[in-house]
This record gives sequence, structure tokens and C-alpha cells, in this order.
Amino acid sequence: MFRAVLLALSCMAVAPAAANAQQPLRGLPDLFAAGDPSAEYVGRVAMADMFKIETSKSALRRSPSPGVRRFAQQVLDEHGWLSAQLLQSLEGRPSPPALPVKLDRPHKRLLAELNAAPRAEFDRLYIRFQVKATEEVLAEHTRYAVTGPDRDLKLLAETAKPVIQTHLNELRALAPAR
Repeated sequence: MFRAVLLALSCMAVAPAAANAQQPLRGLPDLFAAGDPSAEYVGRVAMADMFKIETSKSALRRSPSPGVRRFAQQVLDEHGWLSAQLLQSLEGRPSPPALPVKLDRPHKRLLAELNAAPRAEFDRLYIRFQVKATEEVLAEHTRYAVTGPDRDLKLLAETAKPVIQTHLNELRALAPAR
């Protein structure tokens, strides 16, 4: 029930923003000066959330493992919520950024590789991609929580860290022995 409510809320919050966003990542300087760590943070975490969500949708469709599908649903719920929190952190600003509305080329290639993977290899590849993306976004949130100049975004980073650390721990438990 809680997850369903989070997903519904995140969809309501993300849909209007996605409709208004016109440029991927490079549109962010509308809110922050070029090279501003806040603009970079917003773009990176928005892209990471989108990638984790899209790969998890694939996992729900293709994974033979109940554990992987459970984790994928958790990612959809929690990264949907984190995406909504990011949008809320940007509300009320005079010129909000144009958040990415689709994956960039590197992330599209990874998603295509995942979708093309044979069923027997799918879980291994999904977990590998999720671990890498999770480590990167955890580092981004951690870095911004310490050094970021924007108070609202620092609060978001602090809120996101334990959620993402839990994902990383769960992924490591799901990873097959090597």
C-alpha cells in the first residue's frame, strides 16, 4: 500500500515536470550558473533516477528471479519518490531547470544492452548495472550533502543517502557468487 501511494505521488509530480522540460541535462544552467555544483548535482541525480527506474521496469518484465523483481519494484517506488522530492526541492524557484526527460546516449546504450541480454544473463547484467549506478549516485548525494551550496538540495541529498545505501546493500546480497 505504502509503495503504491509513493508511486502514485511520484507519477503525479514527475509528469507535469516532464511535460514542461524541453532539454536534457544541458538545460540546467537556467537555474544555476554554468559549472555550478548544484546544476551538476540536479542533472546527475535526475539521470541516475531515470536510468535506475528504466532498468528496473525491464527487470520486472524479464527477470526470472523473484528477489530481483522485488528489488526492481523497490527501486521503482523509492526512486520515483526521490524524483518527486527533487522536483519539490526545486519548486518556487524563479527559473526552474529543464530536467532530463529521456536517457542520454550512454544510458540508452546500457538499457539497450540490458534489454537485448539473453534471459539467462539478464539478472547478472541488471545487478551489475544497478550496482554501478547506485554507487555513482550514492557518491553524488554524499558529495553534495557535504559540499553543496543549496540548503534544500543538501537536505535532499541527506534524505537520499540511506535509501540508496540500502539499495546497494541489497544489490550486494542479490549478486551471484563469483
